[in-house]
Amino acid sequence: MKKDNPSKNVAKSAKNYFDKGRQLDEQKDHSTAISTFDKAIRLDPNYVEAYNRRGTAKYKIGQYIEAISDYDEAISLEPN
Repeated sequence: MKKDNPSKNVAKSAKNYFDKGRQLDEQKDHSTAISTFDKAIRLDPNYVEAYNRRGTAKYKIGQYIEAISDYDEAISLEPN
């Protein structure tokens, strides 16, 4: 019998939230996208692309300072 790998399940759940957030952002539902990216980041605090996409969604609704914070966090996690 195969045991579940909790860290793999968390990563999969974070990816599911990320994918949903990206879809919402593309549908111009930026506020809901942001809260969905929040969930992905809570599950995986090192999810660089989630910070990046959340920053983009924040930028689109005029939250420029918050967007820069997300971009800075993405860069600090993956400087290259």
